[in-house]
Amino acid sequence: MKPLAALVEALPVPALRLDAGALLTVAPFLPRFLAAGPLNAQQLNDPFARTVERAGVTDPFARRWLDLLCFCLSGLPADGTVTAEMAMMFGEFYKPQAIMDYPVGGVKSLVEALVKGLESHGGSLRLNTPVKQLVMSSGTCHGVELVNGDVLEASSVVCNVSAWDLPKLLPTSVSSQTWCRERAAMPATKSFMHLHVGFDARSLELKQLQPHYICLEDWTRGVEAEENAVLISIPSVEDPSLAPEDCGVLHASWLVLCQKGSNLRNV
Repeated sequence: MKPLAALVEALPVPALRLDAGALLTVAPFLPRFLAAGPLNAQQLNDPFARTVERAGVTDPFARRWLDLLCFCLSGLPADGTVTAEMAMMFGEFYKPQAIMDYPVGGVKSLVEALVKGLESHGGSLRLNTPVKQLVMSSGTCHGVELVNGDVLEASSVVCNVSAWDLPKLLPTSVSSQTWCRERAAMPATKSFMHLHVGFDARSLELKQLQPHYICLEDWTRGVEAEENAVLISIPSVEDPSLAPEDCGVLHASWLVLCQKGSNLRNV
């Protein structure tokens, strides 16, 4: 993974563009990228399972462990996780002095920092503002129309709705029936159950706990088996201010089957 991690670090994703400006943003990183061995770059788009096979990893436990690492990062096993993502993870996780930690003030502080950056550049955050449809002309999106009738113009629009919801926002005059059918037919991943809990910590020594745990009930069943792999975070171990005095907070997530009748027997 070392040469692949070096490639990911050598050419930062924010430097990549699809216009002529890429000549300016990529140029400073080209020497380091070429030194890292660009012939390996094609492997970054492969499923990580193919990279593992190419490396000759056959031990069943090692394969399941790598599946678990992929699952923690992307929610999918090695055959559904792109190698570039794992190359970044290996490069970061195994650096000297690397740690996994929480931001001071919890995830809320990250949101507040993003909003502050948005507003400092003249932007504004609008909550509870449903979008009716995207504003299109000549095949280009240049704004959004809100449910209340307001139209917000923009030089570009970033849309993060799901693949199934995006066709609903396209004007009927520009939407392709074939394209919409392809989006509707996209298979969904399995479902995750997320449990957010506040608990009485008066009888517990929180400092004796780790902030992160991974529980796997049965290694032989694999990470995609229902209710088998559980990821647990206890952020109040690191930052007591995230919970009231003598209390703690916990977040647990695990995979459940999305078919009807799935039984959450262990909740």
